[in-house]
Amino acid sequence: IKMKSIEIPSTISELGEHCIGFASQKGSKFKKIEDFEISGDCGSKAFEYAQASEFKWKSTNHAWDEGVIEKDGKCLEDTSYLFTCKCGETRHETVEARTHDIMLVEAKDATVTEEGNKEYYVCSVCGKFFEDEAGTKEITYHNSVTAPTAAPTATPTATATPTAAPTTAATATPTAAAGVSTTPAVTTTATATPTPGSDIATPADDGTVITDTDGSKYYVAEKVTVSQLAKKLAIADKVTGGKYKITGLTRKGKKITGGTVSFIKPYDSTAAIVNVPATVKIAGIKFKVTEIAAKACKGNTSIKSVTIGKNVKKIGANAFNGCTNLSKIKIKTTKLTKKTVGKNAFKNINKKAVAGVPKSKRKLYKQVLKAKGMKLKTQTIK
Repeated sequence: IKMKSIEIPSTISELGEHCIGFASQKGSKFKKIEDFEISGDCGSKAFEYAQASEFKWKSTNHAWDEGVIEKDGKCLEDTSYLFTCKCGETRHETVEARTHDIMLVEAKDATVTEEGNKEYYVCSVCGKFFEDEAGTKEITYHNSVTAPTAAPTATPTATATPTAAPTTAATATPTAAAGVSTTPAVTTTATATPTPGSDIATPADDGTVITDTDGSKYYVAEKVTVSQLAKKLAIADKVTGGKYKITGLTRKGKKITGGTVSFIKPYDSTAAIVNVPATVKIAGIKFKVTEIAAKACKGNTSIKSVTIGKNVKKIGANAFNGCTNLSKIKIKTTKLTKKTVGKNAFKNINKKAVAGVPKSKRKLYKQVLKAKGMKLKTQTIK
């Protein structure tokens, strides 16, 4: 009688190939038992074995992620979160509405290089501006609290007065025959070159935002304020060499203590080496990089090497499709599955590409990478 299901304890640390769910046949061959089901903890080796062998899975204990915000109620409405287990199951959680967390922004005089602002209040949770500490008088037009950069003091310009040319007595008028012509003395005045910003309506570049050639705007990671984090901005970080999108926030009480981001694209599209880090600092707070967005590097022929950090759980469709010079891939994360790596994510990369993966995941990742575009006849997974 063939077993049709089994529950594997989470204490099992290793499971050999074909050890469960297969029937042995002649010649040391194994046949997969149809509709075989494995149950257990989603964070265990049993789950990894079931995924690698493509057996049915029944969870006895889910392994939930940190969750993402589905609906951000800010301060006045309930906020709902979506949590996803490794097995694909989801659950929802609602957090009741909070009150505003009001902080004072003191007045600051404008300088030649930086804008100033009048005194106002801001909520660190929802990012709204207010005239009063109680948060009852909202400022809807944010530019009304800023003051333009100050024009630099004009530097006086000197007037050049040419030396008077010698003249003859008024009664002595030279004749044409003498070969002398008279030229009236001309007084010249130096013209001042306009100083940029003094009379030209060009906003000062304070370095808080950069704009791509396609018009996409990214806030500079080190200059983002904590009060802006709730807006889930697109972020550019030169230190890690990436551009990101905030996907989730972690709070301790009202204080933002961390969160998650998705890697959108490299900071420099011409970079040969791309590193998707484990974490990135935004407003001085550490965020985990848990995703690589769909088409993040699609068609980028400058990339030769990619490192995928240990916290990445999801890689979007076509993330590296068409990166024809991508010959070296280093995968540090152990959290990927066939379900979490998108279609054609590694299609059309360098014909002799080599992917280094965690030893414990070699078998599974070999299947995953093959299914998502790598060709194992010429490309290597080790």
